[in-house]
Amino acid sequence: MHVTALRRQCRPYTAARQHLQRSRAIPASAAPKSTHSAQVFDYTQLEIETKPGIALFDITPQIRQRLQETGVVEGCVVVLSRHTTTAVAINEHETRLLDDIRQFLRKLAPPGDAYLHNDLHLREAPADWPGGWEALAAQEPENAHSHLLSMVMGNSETV
Repeated sequence: MHVTALRRQCRPYTAARQHLQRSRAIPASAAPKSTHSAQVFDYTQLEIETKPGIALFDITPQIRQRLQETGVVEGCVVVLSRHTTTAVAINEHETRLLDDIRQFLRKLAPPGDAYLHNDLHLREAPADWPGGWEALAAQEPENAHSHLLSMVMGNSETV
């Protein structure tokens, strides 16, 4: 489905539902002692429920909260989208800019254009798809434009 740190206004956008699943962080105090600073590895999953169309979400608050919870004060945060129709980007969270981004993306890959991926009647279902082609077609949206935009924008950012 936005990280504010370096000029303190960096913001990744993603599509998914604001449900935070926490994994166990390895706190710096539990890490082996060495001459180097301790490393903290943490995986947190954000789920943001989306509707059809282009949606932009500011996830900076969730990222900041997780950083506070883990005690991390320096290092890198990797924000990654694991779906092929979503993207992650860093930018300002300003209303008019968000409208510009939506308009630009609609022009770049118009949802109503003809795309081969959307020709569901010409696609085959995987051999092991439960219910066969009918079941695949019933749940498959015409979303080639979303796949293309995700490829252009990218699915991760490191801050």
